[in-house]
Parts: sequence; C-alpha cells; structure tokens
Amino acid sequence: MAIDAEWLPIFSYRRQRISIIQIALRNMCFIIDLVNFDKKSEEFRRLWCEEFCMKYFSDPNYKKIGFGITQDMEILGYSTGQSMANLRLNGVCDLSRSARSLVQFLSEQNDSKIMAQINRSKKVNNAINRGGLQGLSMLTYVIFGNALNKLERQSDWNRRPLRDAQLLYAALDSYCLIDIYDKLGFIAQQFQFEDVNEFLQHVKTVSNVEN
Repeated sequence: MAIDAEWLPIFSYRRQRISIIQIALRNMCFIIDLVNFDKKSEEFRRLWCEEFCMKYFSDPNYKKIGFGITQDMEILGYSTGQSMANLRLNGVCDLSRSARSLVQFLSEQNDSKIMAQINRSKKVNNAINRGGLQGLSMLTYVIFGNALNKLERQSDWNRRPLRDAQLLYAALDSYCLIDIYDKLGFIAQQFQFEDVNEFLQHVKTVSNVEN
C-alpha cells in the first residue's frame, strides 16, 4: 500500500493538522477525511485507531510506500492524538530518503534497458543545480517522463466538499508511489538487486548527495 497525506498549508508557528490521508492499493485509492478528528464519532475513531492503524501499519507483511512518510505519521499522530507507538511502521519504503541519490546514480549509468530513465536523470541532475524539478515531481519525471502536477498542494484541504481537482491530485499523489516502486523493482534487477530497499540503500551509499 502507498500512504500519503494532505493538510492545510500553514506558514506560521502553528502545527499542521491532517486533512485527509490517502491509502492506495493496486486497484483503488481510499481518501479518508480526518478533518476535526476529535469530533468524529466514537466508532469512527475506534475503527481508525484500532482496526486500521494498529493492524496494518505495524504489520511488515503489508509493504508501506511513501514519500516523506515519517512527517506524514508525525502530523497524523498530532492530529488524532495517537502515540507514535500506535503509528509504528514496519515494512516501509520511504522514497524521499533516496530520490536525489537515485537521480545521481542513474545519471552515471549506461544500461540500454533503462536508458530512458538514465537520460532523464542526466537532464534532472543538471536542472537540480539550477533550481529545477524537486521531490516527487522529479521522481515521476525520471521514472515515467512526466512530472507530477503539484499545483493543488497549496489548496484549502479543510474546505468541504473537496473539488474534483483536489481528489484527483490526492489520489495520484499516493497511487503513483506504487507505480514508481514497481518500476524501481525492474531497475534494481538490472543491478542484481531483488529488493528495492536494498537497492536504494546501495544507491545512497555510492552517491554523494543529500536527499
């Protein structure tokens, strides 16, 4: 599963509170409304905390893919009053921790099977130094050739109902992580790695960049 979250942009001393959380599977994406969590019904809060978080987040058999997932969990915990122990993640692949290292690594390779990703990495690697694509948009461009449109990121995520454009953005922001992970599995195999996390750790080790 891929996990992402959105919250109201706040540029002040106040802490953010989560607005929605997206849980993407291979054939669907759930967008869960968590605004004013403390005012939700007792049954909703019980189902979320006990039946979902405690069951799925800590189970390593369910792979959790994210981009900055640690921050998402911290804001989720603050917003819902859950302890970080309750939100303990096992079986995590946080793509943000190695995104720039991956771009650097691929830009230095020469493998015909992943030449498209190599060529785009070379372009992005040069653009990074000039303030070009960053974050998840950078990664989607390198892997698929299309940058993720992040315009809705700064929209009002607490206003209801959410607009169709917001719902589409939220779904794509999480679902694309599964596609990226799958493609990274293929790329990893070209370097004799069967596990994506092991491959990304290798990439971080050999690439001298900060993510």
